[in-house]
Formats: sequence, structure tokens, C-alpha cells
Amino acid sequence: MPERWQGAQYPGEIAISLWAQLPSPLQITGLQVFGSGVTVTVIGGVFFVAYRAAVMSMEPVAPNLISIMRDFSSRHSPAFCLRITALLSLPILLFACMSLASDPGRNLKGYSDHFQAFVLLNDLYTEVHQFEQLLYQHRVAGVLPVDQLWLQGSEWRSRQHSAYAMPPREHWPAMIKTLQFVKQELLPLVGPVEVQSGFRTASYNLAAGGASRSKHLSFSALDLRPQRQYPRALLHQRLKRLWKLRGKQWDLGLGLYSGVRFHVDTSGYRSW
Repeated sequence: MPERWQGAQYPGEIAISLWAQLPSPLQITGLQVFGSGVTVTVIGGVFFVAYRAAVMSMEPVAPNLISIMRDFSSRHSPAFCLRITALLSLPILLFACMSLASDPGRNLKGYSDHFQAFVLLNDLYTEVHQFEQLLYQHRVAGVLPVDQLWLQGSEWRSRQHSAYAMPPREHWPAMIKTLQFVKQELLPLVGPVEVQSGFRTASYNLAAGGASRSKHLSFSALDLRPQRQYPRALLHQRLKRLWKLRGKQWDLGLGLYSGVRFHVDTSGYRSW
């Protein structure tokens, strides 16, 4: 296995790395087709087994019908019979898909196609909604999108890693205070921001050259960039002043990088 894929956190992480090379519409369409094909095959197999069991159980009471069914199965290969039963199961599949689409537990509207693919491949619907619920409880829902908070880094393609990773549950509370700071102090000062890096796995952090004790690993740090056009000198001036005036109260860590990218966390009063 290539070294960059060793220690993958999720079963689908390697698949996502490859899948992400496709345009977003093809990613989702491909997943739907693949999922439908697997489902049809599974349902078809179940129907085929049920059909053979029915042949055995119905023979005493319906010999003529059983004779027809046996004649059909004897004239065609098992593979052909499987296709037929799979085709007959399509109405059930369509009904299941409609039920799935109407299930609010699997509704991820508003998130990027790539994030939806990540959640689908790793079956993280429950975890996403539980994390959303935690944000609502602490009144920080909507401060920044969940798909941005779970983004390992905007340079994930060059790092040869999955763009997203789910933070361990024990780290979820750490992000609450950071989002409260962003909501109450940062957004009023610099306006809307976009996350460049949220939670990171140890493998991604190593590939990105992050510190061994990076606060991204404990899900309390965010690398951000203003959405508005900002002169770098003005942005740094405002952030440094905020750190001096309010940093101790928030236990704020502030890092200023090249361009207008900057780091914030609420796990230690310091700056660099």
C-alpha cells in the first residue's frame, strides 16, 4: 500500500482520495449508480434464494406452478435467473430510495458534494447530525459550516489525503469555545471568514508539516481567511489588537501566516 495511504482513519479514505479527482457531479452520480447496482444485486440475490425456497415449500400444494418454475430455472443459467429477480426487485428498490430520500437523518442539503460523498462512503450521517445538535445546544450552529470544520486542509490534493476527517467525539467540545470566539469577537471585527483547515488527523498533520502538538489535532484550532478583500497589514493590525485586548479572556492562540491566512485556537494564550 502506498505510504501516503497508511494509517487511513476510515475505510473509504483511499477511495475518496481517488474519487475526488472526478468532477463533483460525476462523483455523486457514480456513487448513486454504484450503490444502486450493489443494492439491486443484493436484493436480487435475496429474491433468488427466496424463489428456490418457495419451490421446495410449494411443491406439495402447487405441483403445476412448481413445474413451470423449475422448467424456467432449468432452461436458464443461475446468472440469468439472478438478473431476472433483480429486475423484478426494482420497484422495491425505487420505493426504498424514495424512503431514503425522505429520511431527514440522511438529509445533508447545504453541504458540498465532496463532503456528502465523504459522509456517504463512511456512513457518518448519524455523527454529522449529532455534531450539528451539539452546536445548536451551545448556540454556535451556523457560525461556520460543519463541512469546513471537518476540512483537514485546503491543500488536501497535494497532500494526497482525504479532504475531510471526523474529529473523535471526545474532542467535539473543544471546538465550542473557538466558535464562540469567532462568533462574538472575530466576525464583528473582520467579517465573514472561510476555513482553510479545521480538524486534522495525525497523518495529515505530518504531511502538512504541522507541529507535533498542533491544536488542530484536538479540534480547537482553525486556519481562516477573510472572504472580503483585506490589506494584509490592516488585517494583521486588527488581529494583533484583538489578541492583546481580549486574548487572555479567551485563552487565545493567534498565528499570522503569509498572505491573509491566520490561525486561531482557544487552548493557550500565545501568538506567533
